[in-house]
Amino acid sequence: MLKYLFGASLAAGVVYLVVKLRDSEPESLGLNGHRAQPIDGIPNGRRTNEGYVLGAMIDPDHAAILYANGIRLVMSAKRPTDSTIGTIRAAGMRWVGIPMSDTFLHECAILDLSAQVAPQTVFIHCQHGADRAGSTIAFLLVANHGWSIPDALYSVIHPVDSDVNGLSDVLREFGYPVKHVGERGVGMYSLGAGRGGLKARNDRYKELIRSTIYSMRNIPDFRSAGCGSG
Repeated sequence: MLKYLFGASLAAGVVYLVVKLRDSEPESLGLNGHRAQPIDGIPNGRRTNEGYVLGAMIDPDHAAILYANGIRLVMSAKRPTDSTIGTIRAAGMRWVGIPMSDTFLHECAILDLSAQVAPQTVFIHCQHGADRAGSTIAFLLVANHGWSIPDALYSVIHPVDSDVNGLSDVLREFGYPVKHVGERGVGMYSLGAGRGGLKARNDRYKELIRSTIYSMRNIPDFRSAGCGSG
């Protein structure tokens, strides 16, 4: 009887511990167990396993932090102030604008730039470090790192039901398999809190995702046209 009670208590304790560990885990558990690594001092800054750094809008004070983190190329989906651009250049980094709104753009430029430098030296940002920056990272994951289109998009999604389900709805339109909140890789490159990940909760966000998918599917055509040759 004592052995039975001890065994039951031990089993219950293990179950409780597993549940608590799951509850305490960040939402952004990645495909291979690695999450985006936060970059101190950069708004919504985090580094992917491939090396890219993405984040929100920066100002002149962030240039030194970026340089100290190995960044040598800044790609802006939302243009910073002229003084920020000047400070970036003065610090020894290259600045390139890739302006976007609700449509994914500048595919050839992104492929060309990414072919010229190592991922660890690239910082990509927009206003909040979520949608335009996230879609650009997803595009690069497909173009340069062999990711599938669904996995790349799920990796940068804000991992809550409204956004994950919205992304799934768009992927179904293209005939892709879908995932749900809590599955491996969902939100692995999101910091959460809405501004740290790609959103898909309304038609405007979904249009950016659709255009990103079209761009991803056309990567072979971009390469045939000479994009990404360095």
